[in-house]
Amino acid sequence: MAVRQHHKEKVIDYLVKWDASPEECQEVWEWVQQGRNLFGNPWPMHDESGCPMDFISASREVNELAQEHGK
Repeated sequence: MAVRQHHKEKVIDYLVKWDASPEECQEVWEWVQQGRNLFGNPWPMHDESGCPMDFISASREVNELAQEHGK
């Protein structure tokens, strides 16, 4: 139980840190409930240093690219 509570607190801290929108919060909770890592993403996007982007950073990048390309 303590591990689950710690995990929940980690997710909440992450969402607060990134000032996540309600939609982003929903997507993050769904992602981690499937056993996936906050610091990974489904797109597989990486930052400039080659490290996998966290979920919200990657999601925002995908949305920005879609807007730029009119999708």
